[in-house]
Amino acid sequence: MTVYVHDSQFFTRRGAVLVVILGVHLFLAWALATGLARRVMEVIAPPIQTDIVEERKTEKEPPPPPPPEFEKPPAAAAAAPSPSSSLPR
Repeated sequence: MTVYVHDSQFFTRRGAVLVVILGVHLFLAWALATGLARRVMEVIAPPIQTDIVEERKTEKEPPPPPPPEFEKPPAAAAAAPSPSSSLPR
């Protein structure tokens, strides 16, 4: 069976890492609360420059001409076929 040696020192390596992590978190919370993050972003990121783009004025094309009017051809006068059936009576 393996026996773990218990380090009885008050400030171990594990404790030091825990203190550093807590310190980093406290610093980040303080920086966000005081607005330091906004000031850092102003220094790091340059201001965004924009230009106003004017809308292009397009000339409206004239409407297309109306479709030509065609004359209907006269209806052919055809005699109606007489009903005839070749069925036996």
